[in-house]
Amino acid sequence: MDFNRPIAVIDIEASAFKGYPIEIGVAVYRPQKPITLWSSLIRPTPLWSHRLPWDPAAESIHGIKLHLLDRAPSAPTIAVEIHQQLIGCACAYSDNPFHDQRWIELLFETTAIAFPAILTDIAALANNLRVDRRALFEPDPFQPAEHRAGPDADHLLRRLLTLADIRHV
Repeated sequence: MDFNRPIAVIDIEASAFKGYPIEIGVAVYRPQKPITLWSSLIRPTPLWSHRLPWDPAAESIHGIKLHLLDRAPSAPTIAVEIHQQLIGCACAYSDNPFHDQRWIELLFETTAIAFPAILTDIAALANNLRVDRRALFEPDPFQPAEHRAGPDADHLLRRLLTLADIRHV
């Protein structure tokens, strides 16, 4: 199947469910081009660090230690980069848009630019492409063992494209 518009998938790791974003991954399919993948850790703002939680249970899932964020790019720098990554994308898809939307809002509040796309549940795109959304999340022996934003976004996008029979490089 040929698909003539970009598809962006975002994944975010956070300090806690009610915490702040600490890593984001963006995988983008553009017709006739290789899939691009960008990800980065995010240095928390002082406000985030003082007012929002760091949950050891979340840390055990993603494996990102708090001290690793000290040298990460700032939240405004990351917001600008995400904006660049999503040029031409009307929607960005997530497997957890409820939480990801809140974390994206926190991130973009640190800068004067707006998130350039509509964040949507990837299940809606799967339905439009006639893909069983459950198949997106079935265990996959080729999925990276680590739970990190970049590899997770890339894997989810590639799985969707493969199940929808969309040719990708």
